[in-house]
Amino acid sequence: MNISVSVYAFSRRCAKALVCFSRQAGRSAKSVHSLRRICHQAEYSSILALGFYTFFVAGGWPSVTIVSVEPIHEYTALLKFNIRANDLERVLVEEVALSDREGVAEFNRETESMTFSAGEVSVRTTTLQHIATSRGIHKIDCMKIDVEGVEDRVLMPFFRFAAKSLWPKAIIVEHASRLSWEEDCLVYAKANGYREQMQTALNTGLVLEV
Repeated sequence: MNISVSVYAFSRRCAKALVCFSRQAGRSAKSVHSLRRICHQAEYSSILALGFYTFFVAGGWPSVTIVSVEPIHEYTALLKFNIRANDLERVLVEEVALSDREGVAEFNRETESMTFSAGEVSVRTTTLQHIATSRGIHKIDCMKIDVEGVEDRVLMPFFRFAAKSLWPKAIIVEHASRLSWEEDCLVYAKANGYREQMQTALNTGLVLEV
């Protein structure tokens, strides 16, 4: 399935973000390929993705439900614009920041993070488990997570409190901020049934074996 991504800018800042997405796409080609290779034999039902990964996944798996998570309104609007342009009704957008709790957090738009530099805009936060429950998702086949330094805050409560039947069959986790994590979610995952399938400079791919 071919996906056409058209873009328009709400502001110069938004246009800059589009350029960054384009650069990321080149750097993350191995991760995209690995996500497809890791999951290609799965009985797909639902995939959680972030940013431009949404469209790579939508093009590769034309019948799955995709939940795309993005906290900034302008970027959410761009996602929705391209979803409409490609008739991707099966792509669901959550305008929220993933964290370890429900609430509100200060988000820095330059670093795209709730942890790096001072926050400049308030965003709603929620948990990965809450999104799955509210969307009626009982199985997650694949997940790509890149939340700029709070990967541990998102994944550790999920691993501890979600039923193991809900754990993704495959996960690609950005580990660029690993040294800032309070808990190493990759170590925990590998001690609890995941096997490392691939690693790049920015990402680690895991497959659930038990």
